[in-house]
Amino acid sequence: MFFDAFTADRMKIFKRALVWVCVGLLLAFLVFDLVFTFNFAQSPIERGEGEFVIPQEIQEQAKLDARMQSTWPWSIVGLFGFLYQISWLLVFVIVASVVAQEYTWRSLHLWVSQGISRSLLLVSKFAMLIVVILLVVIIPIIVNGALSAFFTIQLEGSIDLSSIHYGNFLLGIGAILLSLLPYAALGYLLAVVSKSTFVPIGAGVAFFFLENVLVSKQLPLTQYLPCNLVNGLSSIYASIPKIALDPIYNPNALLMNAPPDLIQPEWAAIGLLLWTLVLLGMALVIFRRQDLTE
Repeated sequence: MFFDAFTADRMKIFKRALVWVCVGLLLAFLVFDLVFTFNFAQSPIERGEGEFVIPQEIQEQAKLDARMQSTWPWSIVGLFGFLYQISWLLVFVIVASVVAQEYTWRSLHLWVSQGISRSLLLVSKFAMLIVVILLVVIIPIIVNGALSAFFTIQLEGSIDLSSIHYGNFLLGIGAILLSLLPYAALGYLLAVVSKSTFVPIGAGVAFFFLENVLVSKQLPLTQYLPCNLVNGLSSIYASIPKIALDPIYNPNALLMNAPPDLIQPEWAAIGLLLWTLVLLGMALVIFRRQDLTE
């Protein structure tokens, strides 16, 4: 029954235009940003004198940073650090719309009436959402990698495919997915409670900004909020390239400006998993007691 429900969800979700619209918007933004950065790196330095002319040293540094951000392998590092910051909202939108629509279509009631347990039904749907989130992560990485490889060949004439630790590359993909899972579980919980599309999105956005404000104030226990645990995974992204970072470049242009007392990646991963399991468990408790005939 699990695989039947999982397969049915796969067919429904991938036929939803909203999922592909979200992926398309994300790709459009990332491609525009990468092309703009590459063109900026190629543009000539403005020379002259006057109050409104940027000093040549600053222009050179900015173009070096832009060159690094748009070419292999450092563009991959930048993308990994950037994906979480723009994908969390898409996760709320996709999860909320998918789960809330199940109540509208009364498909949950249909599955339960056919004998599938509510726990199995909830887990199968969340598993399918994990697959969708993984696609939201992987597709931009493929497009960014191909485009930055093309830019690298244009600038340097060749590309060194051995300049990446592919094991750390796969760990990075897993880290991004893990970073988004607590927000997926929160969106799932809010959708189950409200049976609405807009409540999970609005409440999810409010939670994201609130936790960032609390972390910025360094209040007690805020280091265990998801947004701070995510920062603990940033060292994984920095370990993807084999080559050392040239000191003339500015690493802050690529990596998140995280505090020095970061949680170790292993503990950060455990913390994110615990957030996911607790929120999903709360959704399960509520879902098992819901009247699906309403």
